[in-house]
Amino acid sequence: MKRWLIIPVLIGVILLVAACQTVDPNDSCSSLDDTAKDQCYFDNVQCSKIDNEVLRNPCIAELAKIQEDITVCDLIEEESAFAHCQDQVARVLNNPEICKNIEMRYSQDNCYSHFGTSNNDVQKCLLISNEEQRHKCIETVADVTNDPNLCLNLPFAPENKRAACLSSIARETQDKEVCDMIDERVKQNTCKLRIAKDTNNIELCEEITINLMKDDCIADIQQELN
Repeated sequence: MKRWLIIPVLIGVILLVAACQTVDPNDSCSSLDDTAKDQCYFDNVQCSKIDNEVLRNPCIAELAKIQEDITVCDLIEEESAFAHCQDQVARVLNNPEICKNIEMRYSQDNCYSHFGTSNNDVQKCLLISNEEQRHKCIETVADVTNDPNLCLNLPFAPENKRAACLSSIARETQDKEVCDMIDERVKQNTCKLRIAKDTNNIELCEEITINLMKDDCIADIQQELN
């Protein structure tokens, strides 16, 4: 190719490259390098401009929360990120009905747990599929509402978990009758012992059926009163 033909071609290529590298003056993130650029777009909730999907998905979830629009989550293709987005929007909208539409069990459980504990709604706790998380949700509601019946209704929970739940409420309310709801003798007596010491109630010590614990209860209170 003749030189006089090559020069215009080179000029055209240079101009094309320069055009591609032009920085948008209205885009404060465009001049940054890859990772920093994506982070900049994330911070500005400009999700469509983020190349990294790992960062783009939580950006979309944040956008859905800001716009209070569950349909924005549909922009997420990855299943767990989509479910997390639904959970987050459900909380922003304070709409527990959204929980039942979440297909990923982990996010659905988190959704029900949030509404169970934040609204003291044990019925939402009972919808949690993970047993440990379900028990924790019920215990939290029981502790906040001081309702011992919720402790008894911990489905399939070990006896020590129900006992701990009842003991906590008994001590908080200083109600020895709640201690009587504990089946295990040692834990029932320990429950009364703690209330007796908390309130300096020697008469309650007398109700303790384990002699060693009863004597210890009386001695400690007498020492405290003297």
